[in-house]
Amino acid sequence: MPKKLMARRRAAACQAIAEALEPRAYLSTVAFAAPFTIPVAGANSTAGQFSSSVAADFNGDGNIDYATLDSANDILDIMLNNGNGTFRMAQSLPTGRQPGSLQAVTLSNGNVDLLFVNSEDATVEFYTGNGDGTFNTTPTTFSFGQAQGSGSGTVTPAAVAAADVTGNGNPDIIVGTSNDVLITFLNQGNDQFEQTGAVAGELGAVGQFFSTSTANDVVDALPDGTMQIFVDNGTQLAVNTTAQAVPGSLVNSTLYRVASNVVVGDFNDDGNADLATVITDSQTSTSYLSVSLGNGDGTFQAPQLTPIPAGVTQLQVGSFTSSGNQDLLAEYSDHTDVLTGNGDGTFTDAALTIPEIGWTSAAIGDFNGDGLLDADFGNSLLLNTTGLKSSQTSLSATTSTVAPGQQVTLKAAVTATGATPSGNVAFYDVTSTSAEKLLGVGKLVGGSASVATGLGSATETHQILAEYLGSTTLAASSSNAIGETVEPGGGVPTGPTILTPTVVKETVPTLVPADTKLTNASVSVKLTNSSGINAKGAVTINVYAAPTTTLDTGVDTLLTQVTKSESLKVQKSGTLGIPIKSLPSNLIGGTYHLIVETVDSAGTASAVSAGTFSVAAPFISLSEHVTSLKLPASIVGGAKLKGSYVKLTVINSGNITDDGFTIDLSASQDPAAAGSTFLTVKKTTKIAPGKSLGLMISLKTLPALTAGSYYLVAHTTDADGGTSLASSASQFVVSA
Repeated sequence: MPKKLMARRRAAACQAIAEALEPRAYLSTVAFAAPFTIPVAGANSTAGQFSSSVAADFNGDGNIDYATLDSANDILDIMLNNGNGTFRMAQSLPTGRQPGSLQAVTLSNGNVDLLFVNSEDATVEFYTGNGDGTFNTTPTTFSFGQAQGSGSGTVTPAAVAAADVTGNGNPDIIVGTSNDVLITFLNQGNDQFEQTGAVAGELGAVGQFFSTSTANDVVDALPDGTMQIFVDNGTQLAVNTTAQAVPGSLVNSTLYRVASNVVVGDFNDDGNADLATVITDSQTSTSYLSVSLGNGDGTFQAPQLTPIPAGVTQLQVGSFTSSGNQDLLAEYSDHTDVLTGNGDGTFTDAALTIPEIGWTSAAIGDFNGDGLLDADFGNSLLLNTTGLKSSQTSLSATTSTVAPGQQVTLKAAVTATGATPSGNVAFYDVTSTSAEKLLGVGKLVGGSASVATGLGSATETHQILAEYLGSTTLAASSSNAIGETVEPGGGVPTGPTILTPTVVKETVPTLVPADTKLTNASVSVKLTNSSGINAKGAVTINVYAAPTTTLDTGVDTLLTQVTKSESLKVQKSGTLGIPIKSLPSNLIGGTYHLIVETVDSAGTASAVSAGTFSVAAPFISLSEHVTSLKLPASIVGGAKLKGSYVKLTVINSGNITDDGFTIDLSASQDPAAAGSTFLTVKKTTKIAPGKSLGLMISLKTLPALTAGSYYLVAHTTDADGGTSLASSASQFVVSA
């Protein structure tokens, strides 16, 4: 088995993990998993040569997608992140000849657009994004005629960038040509761009080097290791004569030459834009990382030179560790490395020697949702594993041979020391390195994931691989490849049965109080025998209420458990209705996921999420109304009464039954305030939610009230301490 197949297919876009993130220590070291490939078929089946890649969210789903230029076939491939650790080809668009310098920018309608150059056609193009992961199939194209500025012959665009150089809020297009000319196309809005005059210079980088301006400036890396800054003067880019050129006082211009691109970042975290590049001593071939810290006024401090291994061809800025400092991804012709930032403008060589896998200009992004930046090189991906615990993945199958058209169930087991694996496992057919195929993705439950898949009808042996896609705490890992042979008469079953649950219907109310009996609440579950042998025996179905979509039997609340006797043939299904009669009292208010778990007679468990419901916090809310009051026409304060009473109605507006209440009666000249209580009545009668209780309370005497008009006020207190107040509609008169 070729060694590169063993590390193939580690995923590039894991689904965001719905679990609490474990604190990760701040690390200044960096580590990457072994590189692996992503199938990028494009419009042409020939092997591609990827010249440039970019990362962005093209369809607004929160997952980082990427686009890559295939300069061998002159196509632009759009790869959308599925959110479960895999990519899908969304679109393959034609380009001009020898495309390169791909940029993800927002030029017109607020969506991400894709900008690039076509060197052999002497054009610059951009495809306008639609915001849904697709792009307008007709690009906007800028063509070049004869050379402008110095030099002669046809202008060949070598690099392109998009930045607002005028400060008006619209991103402009800056083109660097092969004969060292800078040409600017000013954004007029509505996809209209106006070309300005050309100026001699190379396109190094763009950034805001003046803290008093919102406009971006352009850096030109001169051959002697110094750099100059161009600003927009209203008609074209021009060298800023008031700003200090990046000094070369530490650099002998007769010895040193710029060896890589120029990058802009804030390398000492002071809010000012800094510059970094690689220069080489032409006599000793010694390479140095040259960092010039910006002062925010267009001037820079003397460059700091750090010796590094020779051969850097490309620098990329990104924070690859959890320290928060900006680092540099250094691309060599035969490997890649990371220079980790120390936060003060200096860098430390991580001395990584990740081998060459067909490098191109890298796309930087968090492709698997673990909070760490990864690097994509067209069809090769480096996953950042800094600070993550290691995992181990193994793969098995229900049979080693299958008949043509028959399905086989693949099962992956993931383990990790001191951690519970969560997330997804992708299963791949890696028989052909140029035509690898995603067979399916399974969610980890109890450390295992499975898929049932066919392998076609041709008689051949397939090499199958499982890739654990990692999580916020665990690094991705791959299994060894196993052989699966398709042949007539194949399909001798091995291994256990696998019952896969699918929820077809659930009727739990969307909002219910805890500790409540439910009426007509149930979950309908379809069980599918996903294995290669018939399933017969008892199956237990557990229904849980869980705070996340991932089952944790030690934390989640069991709502009901049913054991049934089932007999299912291979790949056949049966449906069961599971009633849910009540919700337990330990469910606090909040939103819960219904999770259905099946456990077959062999103890094999599978689980699936079945929708959500909300539990309302239990509460009692009593209110009362004085419906009638009978008192003598003339009353003397303190006198005894005969045949007098008050009638009230008490209503429970809460969501649980009241266990009893107290009513205090008083006389008050203010209907909204209770007076001194003269009679207390306690009731143990229970009032169900939405129900009411009528009461008649006899009045034997009134307190010694002074002459005047009064309301009879009823003050109710429920078992939880909640209170309410009501008064009689009319007043009664107390005589002197």
